[in-house]
Amino acid sequence: ERPYIETDDTNPQSIYGQTKLQGEQAMRDCDLIVRTSWLCGSHGSNILKTIVALAKTDQPMRFVNDQTGHPSFTQDIAVTIKQLVEIEAQGTFHVTNQGPVNWYEFAYSILEMMGRPTDQLTAIRTDQLDPPRPAIRPTNSVLNNQALPTVGLTPPPHFRDTLPLLVKELCD
Repeated sequence: ERPYIETDDTNPQSIYGQTKLQGEQAMRDCDLIVRTSWLCGSHGSNILKTIVALAKTDQPMRFVNDQTGHPSFTQDIAVTIKQLVEIEAQGTFHVTNQGPVNWYEFAYSILEMMGRPTDQLTAIRTDQLDPPRPAIRPTNSVLNNQALPTVGLTPPPHFRDTLPLLVKELCD
């Protein structure tokens, strides 16, 4: 499956996705819509902080390897959104860090960066989650940041460039 571009038809897989689309449709007449995915950073609750905390306990972790997307680090996304606002960009823009990865690979990378044993991590399929996720998740949620260069902006960096900095910050 290819990454989604800003002009692709939408097909929400859950009530959550449908409400996100309804929000976009309600704002369609506004100047700027930003789509992002897999948000995480050093503040608030998010998967990055959860993985770091669990890695420190040596608890077994299970992550799906059949859902692929782009991690989006709040510090990088904020810079790009600020740039979009400053140039008064109009339209819909995907704003994510670069580099597709599945949840298992993401967790594995974090454990490696922490110097933690990766054997506490197990790859599973979505249908093996127990309890199952309350909302259906797409297997491919990779967003291509295709529209950013059309307004002279560079997409946020590869997630592997920012991830080590965040892991270090969370471990210090």
